[in-house]
Amino acid sequence: MDAIRAAVETKWRDKVFFLEEKDLTCVIDKSDILRVLSFLKDDLFFIFLLDLTAVDWPGREKRFDLVYWLSSMEEKRLCVKVSLSEDEVMPSIVSLWGIADWYEREVYDMFGIKFDIERKRILLPDDWKGFPLRKDYPLIGELSSGRTPDSGSVSRGSNPRSPV
Repeated sequence: MDAIRAAVETKWRDKVFFLEEKDLTCVIDKSDILRVLSFLKDDLFFIFLLDLTAVDWPGREKRFDLVYWLSSMEEKRLCVKVSLSEDEVMPSIVSLWGIADWYEREVYDMFGIKFDIERKRILLPDDWKGFPLRKDYPLIGELSSGRTPDSGSVSRGSNPRSPV
């Protein structure tokens, strides 16, 4: 992983910095996301997008971290993070990895992070209000859509505490 770190730092000097975490993690600016991810895929052979998710930090100016998990054929893993505020729109990476379409739609449904490609929702009904994985989403009472778990329009799953 030292060679990968050195290659990224050489190519992107002041644009990327690394965090000392268990997995190799680099933090980049939103404006560089497509160029850096293209470099990682094409030049360093991180050809798999394993996951794309977000983390909500409501107290920060840049509320969200968008987290990309990449893997190479040699099973090396790399985490790429981008911080963004609530009103920023992220560039889509579907042109790099087709599977990103699913992940970006999921991130929008759950966190409300917008991407520069308009898509239909994937997990929640079109009239759903709010974003369930934000830390300020209500945990009790009526759901933001006005639906309740007993209305039959929300899946109960297999939660043993759920009223069946």
